[in-house]
Amino acid sequence: MSVLKTVLKQEITFDIGVRVDDAKSAAEHELQQMEGRHAAFLDGAKAIEALHAFVDKDVEEEQYDLKTAEVAKRFVTRACNAMQNLATQATHLKFAQAGKVAGFDHTIKLLKGMLDVEKAKLQAMQDADPNAPVTPRDRPTGQRPNSLKEQRLAEEDALADSAEVPPVEGAVEEASRAPDS
Repeated sequence: MSVLKTVLKQEITFDIGVRVDDAKSAAEHELQQMEGRHAAFLDGAKAIEALHAFVDKDVEEEQYDLKTAEVAKRFVTRACNAMQNLATQATHLKFAQAGKVAGFDHTIKLLKGMLDVEKAKLQAMQDADPNAPVTPRDRPTGQRPNSLKEQRLAEEDALADSAEVPPVEGAVEEASRAPDS
């Protein structure tokens, strides 16, 4: 793999990590809002439940008859149950949001590991060839990277030069005796 590809993978991984970190921050903010909603609904349910005492007090003072007090208590109980249901829903949403935050944490850890691997690869490549271009701007102008075929031919030429095979005796003589037809 080339140094340029490693640098590109490193930059892409970093950019994705930044975006995931931003999403995690937004999810943490929503989690705090869910916790606040839960507490508010519970406080509302307690306040509504306290209205039962006022209805009883009004019945004792004979401001309501028993039928009206019964209807009032029924509606106070319904309102209290509704607030408790909203608190329960807020609790479930809070747990779901906490799961999102945990997922973002896990994703950030994975991306950090990938980034560290790419940094190690880049360092190893730079140690092996300190003159290798790190960015496209480092490459000399007008020079494109070799194609696979050019790389293979260069490797074969280097191999042929390093391992010069001595000519086989008689091969040249047989070639010169070949009939000229």
